[in-house]
Amino acid sequence: MIRRALIQDAELTYRVGLCPQLDAVTGPVHELLGFAAEDFLSTKVSFLDRIHLQDSDIAEALFSPDGETSSGTRVLRFRHGGGRILCLQVHSKREHKDEGTFLHLKLQNAGSVWVDPFKDDAAYFRTMVENTDGEVFFKDRNHVVIAASPSFSATLEHFLNGRNLVGLTDYDFLPEADADTFYAAEKQALVEGGAPVDLFHEVMRAGKRVSINSRYRPVRGKRDDLLGLFATVHGVTTHLRAEEKVEGAGRISRMGGYTLDLRTGVSTTSAVVDAIFGIDKSYPHDVEGWSSLVHPADRDRMMEYFLSVLDSPGGIFNMEYQVVRHSDGEVRWVHGLGRVDRATDGTPLMMRGTIGDITERKEAEAALRKSQERLQVLIENAPVGLAMFDLERERGVPGGIYISCSACEFFEKL
Repeated sequence: MIRRALIQDAELTYRVGLCPQLDAVTGPVHELLGFAAEDFLSTKVSFLDRIHLQDSDIAEALFSPDGETSSGTRVLRFRHGGGRILCLQVHSKREHKDEGTFLHLKLQNAGSVWVDPFKDDAAYFRTMVENTDGEVFFKDRNHVVIAASPSFSATLEHFLNGRNLVGLTDYDFLPEADADTFYAAEKQALVEGGAPVDLFHEVMRAGKRVSINSRYRPVRGKRDDLLGLFATVHGVTTHLRAEEKVEGAGRISRMGGYTLDLRTGVSTTSAVVDAIFGIDKSYPHDVEGWSSLVHPADRDRMMEYFLSVLDSPGGIFNMEYQVVRHSDGEVRWVHGLGRVDRATDGTPLMMRGTIGDITERKEAEAALRKSQERLQVLIENAPVGLAMFDLERERGVPGGIYISCSACEFFEKL
């Protein structure tokens, strides 16, 4: 069950001028903002001074003496008396009187007034969001989560402490610095209202820094009204947490995940990848560090291939190569897979994928080739007529692979 915050309406009335003056305060201001009405009226606390610095553009538009907009609705971040950031839905209305122009601000907690945009023309979004395996969510124009996929909600359990994600803003559960970063990207997408906005950011997950790739897309209804934001998230679990999987009696999978920030060259790898390479967290996790691990016989070829993938429109990395483990100098074969994510202008941003240890397979293939070579030598030099046939050849027609010299002499006499 989703519990909404209690709807509380408070109103501030300002006399607009070069220096806005608070004229009246009504409603449960203390319950909403964490300060008593007298704190504001006595100028002990300034509403303007507690507006988030990144919302100064909105505050300037609201309180400007030359403001032309008579009314409107905005979202504004305010530092609550308890210290946290509160997202407020602000209804503004200007009133012109003989004694001057007055600005009426009706303030509400954005988390208490969200409405479900899926009831009407976007119901399919709720079905998609709540049933997808990917990490996706939808927020309204006030930056309140309206719907989230189970996998995305699961990644935030540590922060939510049992709360439902729906009805919250990032400031209700995330560290403020992270919430600021995500909010800025969302605000940009809502203002632009067209092209998606990409965000690459690092957050703390399980005590370590994890790269997050988020893409925000504005969503409009049938009447072309802006409903909010649809976001996809990569990096929290899908690509970075390539877990060690148990195979049979205690065997561990030799495949792990990685992400590479192509802007900085810095990579984040799973424990499995580090084990394959024989490195720990102190080893340089960047392109140069990876290149140093590649076997000298493959290094030039792999660097050339890596750069060609970045230039390729498809941006798919798929190559087998040798590495020299940093911890013990052992040579291992690996299979690298990856996909390049690009900005809207085509600039390479991130590469995500997996690295698997295929040494055992390579050794088995080499042993098979060696066995075949020995068998060929044995047959070709046998003192009697011998031949080996392949019954799996194309069209099912038997054909000889190895024939001894004695057999050749026999067939020549026929």
